[in-house]
Amino acid sequence: MQFEPTQLTINEFLQSSVETNKQFRIHDENPAIERFECFAHFVSNSKKLVCLMPSALPAGREKPEAVFHRWSWSSHIHENVISLNDPTFSINDIYCGWFLGDGTKDLISRHAKQVQQIARKLNVSNCDIIFYGSSMGGFAALMMASVVEGSLAIAEVPQLDLRDYPVKGAIRDIEKYCLKGDKLESFASEHPHLISVFDRFKKEKNTPNFTIITNNADIEFLAALDLFKALNHHDKAFNKKGRAELKIHAENIGHRPLPTVIGVEFIKAALQAKPVTQIVIQEIGSGEDTASLDYKTVLNEAIELSKQIKFVRTDADKEVYTQTIAKLYQASELNKTADWPLLKVCSIEKQWTNSFNTRILEAAQEALSRRETLEGFIYCCRGYLYNYDSVEATNKISSLIDSCSDSQIANVGNIFKAITSYEHKDYEAYNNSIKTFNSNKSPEYSPYIAIPAATVYTENTFAPVNYDPKMVHIQGKSVVPARFESQNKNYIVSISCDEKYFNLYGKYIIKSFTKHCSNDAILHITFLGGDTKTYLSRIEQWGGKSIEISVADITTEINKGPIASLLRFINIHQLVTQTNIPVLVLDLDTVIKKSFIDLVQMMQSENIDVLSRVLQNGMAPWEKYTGGFAFFNNTPNALAVAKNIAYISEQLCRTDITQWWIDQNIFEAGIRERLLNSKDFSLKNIYNIRDQYCVMPVGNTESKTFTLDNALVNFG
Repeated sequence: MQFEPTQLTINEFLQSSVETNKQFRIHDENPAIERFECFAHFVSNSKKLVCLMPSALPAGREKPEAVFHRWSWSSHIHENVISLNDPTFSINDIYCGWFLGDGTKDLISRHAKQVQQIARKLNVSNCDIIFYGSSMGGFAALMMASVVEGSLAIAEVPQLDLRDYPVKGAIRDIEKYCLKGDKLESFASEHPHLISVFDRFKKEKNTPNFTIITNNADIEFLAALDLFKALNHHDKAFNKKGRAELKIHAENIGHRPLPTVIGVEFIKAALQAKPVTQIVIQEIGSGEDTASLDYKTVLNEAIELSKQIKFVRTDADKEVYTQTIAKLYQASELNKTADWPLLKVCSIEKQWTNSFNTRILEAAQEALSRRETLEGFIYCCRGYLYNYDSVEATNKISSLIDSCSDSQIANVGNIFKAITSYEHKDYEAYNNSIKTFNSNKSPEYSPYIAIPAATVYTENTFAPVNYDPKMVHIQGKSVVPARFESQNKNYIVSISCDEKYFNLYGKYIIKSFTKHCSNDAILHITFLGGDTKTYLSRIEQWGGKSIEISVADITTEINKGPIASLLRFINIHQLVTQTNIPVLVLDLDTVIKKSFIDLVQMMQSENIDVLSRVLQNGMAPWEKYTGGFAFFNNTPNALAVAKNIAYISEQLCRTDITQWWIDQNIFEAGIRERLLNSKDFSLKNIYNIRDQYCVMPVGNTESKTFTLDNALVNFG
């Protein structure tokens, strides 16, 4: 079927006799931004009119002068058919317009009435007019049917409220080119009926006859359920109430229109149907009542599913993770004031991906728009740092600070601004941002994010020249490594822990070290308290060789984990000077896959002072240099870093307050001193090669032990 319409003004059409079996392009005389224009094909003896609505256009492609979607369906329907153009498409940069035009006129109402004029000329009554469209066209079909009392709308996967439309680029285009820079939210406050189907219904006081066709995977699925609930709840707001039907397709095809043959069949069936006043919600193919979906029910399902995620990332585990995320999103749509489901998405996604990806950022932004919380604020800042360059991230964080009504939450933004300053090596700005945070922080306000900045931040605190790190004291208790012979050994592996952690994970590193490294290295373990004989017995039970231990007799329950982790760093200077060989600091919960001898040889041949995994993407300074895998060479620069670590440990480490994982913070401070004071300091990032040597899982105990057990079988 070729597109060969004859041009005709609407006045010419209304004043002349109707010609059938011909194509027409009917238009009025208004400017392009508000012009009514349609393709038309009329047939003799038809008492029906099908009005086909426009959908969004593919962005970036050259646009025709006018767009008449589905015009060729007239050959399948065999009734009077018109296909409307959206005049908003006349704006070059608009590909999804929703009949907004330039925002100054109600084009939905005007064009609906012009469709009604065409129907009258054809002797078609309102009840025999069908508006049909998908997505953007479904939105317009529902709107126009409300204007034309008695007509019917069939809407496939329609938008229902542009304020909730997830493709924010399209909304920004509308704001820029149609609304002259006004934000959609402010425009909606004055003209809600132009952007919301439900508000259009309220304005017209008419719930039209309509059918929404959707599926569980469509982004607007839950919004459709919300519409039906709202219609029930506000039943008395409408003078006229038509038949409202929700058809849920059993196949989850997402936000896509149905194939032509199915769409045409829906229209043909509607042409034969007699409207009745009732609300019907039906799943096509199963008859399941979807109206029973309830926020608390869905949320409880999500919570129960979340408890089953083990974060071991098997196919079965991934399926549970995927279902949980989907349920949380569903719950967040069922209750658009609840932020908890979205924050739970952030938490699970962070654990699953070990990142702050766009899913986390978008969920956090939506959560923060619903309720101002520190958790949402932090996820937003983390997302900005992870997904944008530091300049843009800084700007977004500054804007977020300005928009935040809670001064204590907003103040946390200074920590994230400090991070971007640090990345640019602007240590003065870094120090100033931390100072600003600490000076503005209320004494009683101590969220977890504040702990590093408030308790272990160092403003260029470095060891004096005469400092001797041979015996480090933490709160009056000495930390001294074991004395041992290191002949024929090439390096030392330094780890530390308390007794509980050793019992959980000690076997993994003991067994794998003994297999791969005992011939060329010594494993030195510093324990936080406990009995030497008990430790030696467990090491013997696990078949350990070339292992030396020392016990730091520091009694504390507060800050126990950070201190236990710090001990492996405190001893670096003493171990290097005692043995004259490099020291590798390693996490205890590790399975070693092979010897580290080639890393030692690389350091020596390339004259590298320190090897570390250096994290990018806006990590905080105290997170940047990962202490769980750090090699210190036997060089003056490496010893200077180790000396500062020992000194700052004595200055900062406390047994009476909770502190951050102080080892990473002190490691960073030691590196920063060299970056400031030594031109020849050599730090090599081994982010991409660590996994060649070790399996070092993250996550909860169950996840870690699952991974370590498998690794021990394969490598240990």
